[in-house]
Amino acid sequence: MPNATAWDSIAKEAARDPNALRQLPDSALRGFDLFSGKARCSSCHSGPFLTDGDFHNTGMPERDGATIDMGRQAVVAQLKYREFSCLSIYSDAPNGECPKVEYLSLAMERALGTFKTPSLRGVTQRTVFGHSGQFTTLEDMLNHYNDAPQGAHGRLVGQSTLSELVPLGLSPADLSDLRAFLDLL
Repeated sequence: MPNATAWDSIAKEAARDPNALRQLPDSALRGFDLFSGKARCSSCHSGPFLTDGDFHNTGMPERDGATIDMGRQAVVAQLKYREFSCLSIYSDAPNGECPKVEYLSLAMERALGTFKTPSLRGVTQRTVFGHSGQFTTLEDMLNHYNDAPQGAHGRLVGQSTLSELVPLGLSPADLSDLRAFLDLL
């Protein structure tokens, strides 16, 4: 487990007594409600590491002058056949114990522009945000998720866009409350 945070002790106490959340400052409590509700952060940022460990397309813009980052698609076809994957002859995983690799979708639509969900632990201590540092402030990143622009990877493929984001419609006060909760992580 990573270093303990203010949220860790509150969450541990709240597991025994839901009223423990009342010890949060009002802004952070409203932020927690947004995180686990309207803002839908917890759908990808959950558990003790605050990540689902999966890959998602959030329509991140490319860095100025950068070529399109294919994300997971750049390596997904190789993952199944890597020398040391859990399906290789060198693996000690029992047969049938590697479903994530064995049934890995090779569909381009599923992997193009997707990046692994980062942990939000210590998020307010970071100096850049996004898989390649597209944003320099947490507020810019929160605005990106709130506005849900389609970005470079949100282009049409067939009849659907690849970005999983939808506009959240959070107010500036909501974003401030969400930030107050993230400060605890």
